[in-house]
Amino acid sequence: MKQFLIKFLWAFFWLFFGLMIAHTNNITDTTQIVMIMMASLLIADGFKLVVRKIASHALV
Repeated sequence: MKQFLIKFLWAFFWLFFGLMIAHTNNITDTTQIVMIMMASLLIADGFKLVVRKIASHALV
């Protein structure tokens, strides 16, 4: 349950971050807002994957 909550909060934070990007750029189209929110989440997950790979190779 704790791991699910952490993953949920991670996703919520990055989706909210994407919403703030859309808001500061005065984007009002719903489709564009959702695309920016999903893109920010995908970029964050990709960054997290890269950091984990680098960390695992650094430990070996």
